[in-house]
Amino acid sequence: MKRRRWLSAIGGIGILAVGVGGMLGLAALKKPPAEAKGNGQERAIRVETIPVDMSSATVTLSGFGEVRSVRSVEIASEVSGVVIQTHPRFVAGEVVRAGELLFALDARSHEAALEQVNARIAESDTQLQRLGMEQKNETERLTLLRRSEELAQARFDRTKKLHAQAIGNQTDMDEAERMLNDALDSTRLLERQIALYPIRIEETRQQRAALDAARQQAQLSLDHAIVRAPFDGRIAEAKIEQGQHVSPGQAALVIADDSTLEIAVKLDAAEARTWLRFADATNAEGMAWFGAVDPVTCEVRWVEEAQALAWRGTLDRVEHFDPESRTVSVVVRVSAADARGEAAGRAPLVAGMFCEVRIPGRELSGVYRLPQGVLTLDRTVRIARAGRLANVPVEELRQEEGEIYVRGGLTPDDRVITTRLVNPTENTLLELAAAIE
Repeated sequence: MKRRRWLSAIGGIGILAVGVGGMLGLAALKKPPAEAKGNGQERAIRVETIPVDMSSATVTLSGFGEVRSVRSVEIASEVSGVVIQTHPRFVAGEVVRAGELLFALDARSHEAALEQVNARIAESDTQLQRLGMEQKNETERLTLLRRSEELAQARFDRTKKLHAQAIGNQTDMDEAERMLNDALDSTRLLERQIALYPIRIEETRQQRAALDAARQQAQLSLDHAIVRAPFDGRIAEAKIEQGQHVSPGQAALVIADDSTLEIAVKLDAAEARTWLRFADATNAEGMAWFGAVDPVTCEVRWVEEAQALAWRGTLDRVEHFDPESRTVSVVVRVSAADARGEAAGRAPLVAGMFCEVRIPGRELSGVYRLPQGVLTLDRTVRIARAGRLANVPVEELRQEEGEIYVRGGLTPDDRVITTRLVNPTENTLLELAAAIE
């Protein structure tokens, strides 16, 4: 039993010795690291830089909008009737001139209505003339009746006097009284009749005035049977055809005035307030609205051909403020001449195109314009100054199309590092590559 224990102990010691020997052998095989050999100089980082110059720059505000005509009018028929004639080119896209016939309706019923009203007016005029003559004649007859009344009164007074003196008889007295009463009745009756003439004449005149209004309406209906172009324009929609019956208020066509085009461009309200040029706020005096904008020349580009097609426009006004999106809509106008362009065969700017508009804003002075990528998250710019790296804090004023405008921290002799560096150490030695101008 003891012998077995000794053998186990001796075996364990042997295994441990083998392990220690193996470790010592491996350690002997490991070579020490080569001793660094150098001349003691600092290693430089190779970077690319660009020069910076202080200058002035005009801020550009950019937005998108759809081109529209300066005005677009839906023309509807004001009377009913059958379309008997249309413009020779009564189709969408055709241009018509002011005063040209667009369409005409069968006007026979309107002509008949006008003739009927004219006949009633003539009848009313005749009635007024007759009443005037009757009034004159009755007035003259009243003069005669009053004279007869005076004679009858004189005879009655004389007969009454004789009767009182017992000279005349009762029969003469009765006859004189009857004649006086007849004369009085005739005079009073005629006076009442004559008193009614002004009322009858006034009623007839009012009827005549109503007929005048009816004649005007009938004439308007007749005139409205022919519809002409209110201005030079383009037929945007044609909604009726020859032979079709139309009703009052039924839309017949839409005509658009393309002499001037407009684009409503949405801009961020804060940017517009900061950078948009307002010419004079006094024009909105007494009104809680924006003042006049400076009519600067803008660049308009169709998004489908942004590189090939561009037109000039003019900033015109602030049209709308949207509190939900915090945007303002400004209107840029493009004249027909600018919309057509100067190059032969060039496609014109037309209503319906979706365009990008670039609007010059306020001017920045004393700023540096740099690539956007050189600004770090902590708002510093890495520069090469005296051959070493320096982190310079700057004030970012605006970002615009991959570039930034900054102020402060830089000097015209500095060169901004454009090479992307990961956690570089301040004052690191730099090797400047060929400058990117």
